Amino acid sequence: MIIDSHTHISDIAFWGEKFIEQIKKTGKEVPKPPSIEEHFEAMKPVDKVLVLGFRSNAIGSLIPNEFIKKYVDQYPDKMIGVTCVDPHDKNAITELRHNVEEWGFKGLKLGPIYQHFFPNEERWFPLYKTVEELGIPIIIHQGATGISDAPMKYASPIMLEEIAIKFPELKIIVAHLAYPWERELATLIWKQPNMYADISGFQDRPFNLYQNLVYFKEFGILDRLLFASDFPETTPGKAMDQLRNINRFAEGTELPKIPDRDIEALINTNAQRILKL
Repeated sequence: MIIDSHTHISDIAFWGEKFIEQIKKTGKEVPKPPSIEEHFEAMKPVDKVLVLGFRSNAIGSLIPNEFIKKYVDQYPDKMIGVTCVDPHDKNAITELRHNVEEWGFKGLKLGPIYQHFFPNEERWFPLYKTVEELGIPIIIHQGATGISDAPMKYASPIMLEEIAIKFPELKIIVAHLAYPWERELATLIWKQPNMYADISGFQDRPFNLYQNLVYFKEFGILDRLLFASDFPETTPGKAMDQLRNINRFAEGTELPKIPDRDIEALINTNAQRILKL
């Protein structure tokens, strides 16, 4: 079963002025979010899809969980909702419980670098305890982003180890291989059995992805990685093609190759086993 474990939907109506200004500061044009129909079309090559919510008061991007629910409810056999709450909200835990127990969301998305919080502060431990009790994973953006008002001080994956130790039944999936701290993350995943990562976000850095896969292979933890496209940044079809051609960087050299069986497991089975879908 092929599962895309990291995709987004949005509408520009949910982007505040501050967020739009932050995008402009990167030198890029403000993109038009793909339509729901475009998301569904892009997901045709995969069997199931995690659709992630996003809520950040700090940068002004507030995608309602209701928006995610309305979409996934149309395709319950394929689309899986992942809620997002801003830990700073007083009702964050209540909203999380409601979205999981009443609406059927299957995970929690957090983005400390966007939401401006240090994830290892004890004030957030009740949130993690709730997630652990609910039996769902956290998908956490613990790494860099191009947005300027997203301080790197919140992003080091090393801060997650304290959470992994404190909550051993909490499944932590680190998005984007914690770029640019991939090696630190590999060490964490190697030593903490409840930590995983998705490979989203490398559509423009294929050699970087190849290097990371080699590094994770040397640690013996390729089976702890989940396939993910980060749509709309790329599509799952293109992400699969990139993976299946990743060994081109080793052709004609003595550089190591990623075994085909490991690439196919990453595409076809890892996420299903890890997410228990």
